[in-house]
This record gives sequence, structure tokens and C-alpha cells, in this order.
Amino acid sequence: KLDSNPEFTGSVIVAFARAAHKLSKQGQMGCFTPFDIAPALMSPLSAEELRAHML
Repeated sequence: KLDSNPEFTGSVIVAFARAAHKLSKQGQMGCFTPFDIAPALMSPLSAEELRAHML
């Protein structure tokens, strides 16, 4: 259960900011919901690193 947890909240905000930056670099703009954001975009790891360590 998540009560008031500022560290978790901060990490979620940073993850979505990271995704927004990556989308911007791809030339995408506009409004996105959390369901529109691929989990890989929220990771600081590259696609190659994610495949190597998560698969």
C-alpha cells in the first residue's frame, strides 16, 4: 500500500519527464496520457540495455 510517499511520487514524476523528453526528441508533441507512454520511454536505460537485462 502506498501512503504519502514523496520519494515514490518524485520518481514517478521524473520517469514521466524522461518519457516526455524522449518523445520531444522524436518530434512528437501534444497531449499524452499515462496509457500512451511506453514503459521503455520511462527508463534511463537504452533499448539494448533493457533487452539484455529484462528479457
